[in-house]
Amino acid sequence: LVGGRPGYLFQGGTAYIENYGPSGVFQQHAALIDGGHPRDMIMVGSDVLVADQTLVTRLSPDGTVTAFPIFLENFAGALSADAQGNIYVAELLGVARIFKLAPSGIVLTRFSIPLEEFIINTMDLEPDQCTMLYGSAGSHVQQYDVCKGISLPNFAVLPAGTVTDLRILANGNVVAASTSGITVFDATGKALRTFLSNESILSIAMLPDEQAAWVSLGISPTGTRTYLIEKVDLLTGNVIAGPVDIQIPNRPEFSADALLVAGTLRVAQRSAETVAVPSLSTPLLLLMLITIAVTAIRRLS
Repeated sequence: LVGGRPGYLFQGGTAYIENYGPSGVFQQHAALIDGGHPRDMIMVGSDVLVADQTLVTRLSPDGTVTAFPIFLENFAGALSADAQGNIYVAELLGVARIFKLAPSGIVLTRFSIPLEEFIINTMDLEPDQCTMLYGSAGSHVQQYDVCKGISLPNFAVLPAGTVTDLRILANGNVVAASTSGITVFDATGKALRTFLSNESILSIAMLPDEQAAWVSLGISPTGTRTYLIEKVDLLTGNVIAGPVDIQIPNRPEFSADALLVAGTLRVAQRSAETVAVPSLSTPLLLLMLITIAVTAIRRLS
């Protein structure tokens, strides 16, 4: 999903889900969400779950769009899931709690966690199924034990910038995006390498066992690299696909504020105008390509 920023922060509009190929070449429109405002997306089984405004929306491969029975007045800001299919939803603003939902969407429990700022803008669950890594727009990668319901010491500190996104790799390494590039940490929190340090990274996505990531760029210091997605080698920092300009003609500027890799590469954008459209234009195509979901606003700036 590629999310577009409306001219006014809470202005209505339509979220567009579009399919792209593994090199970033547009393929086709896949879905429309009327009044949607997606901020994050994860894959659970064959379904795509979207942190959509005050809801969690499920996009099924048969083309149906349904909402979980939960209303988040402080907006859904980040998503994660455990091996049992339980869903973790982080509130974007205010008290910014994490809700644990059953696969049916029923709230099982909720956690009030320490924050550096007033938002939770990213999280990812460790393989131990208890340690949740998260960022709250500060300089630290934070930790919380969702099994015991207790706060843990910070996992790591960024060399510069503030956390915008996190992904845990199969080898235990953690990839952290920030307003000052990308840093790869080992499983103990030791920084291994940093690259794209002159870029503001909005989001990252990759398969857990992949040593390359799709990244989305905000406005670079020079202003020449803006609202792009590209695939980067996590060992060298070299660009291996893209960059792809995600600004769609006749639409407002589109940022890439959340990415998902799994299935077909999908790009979602949000119109600045309120348009009455069906909930879904065509069934989602879960192919063996890359799915990139880039969503509207997950963090306020």
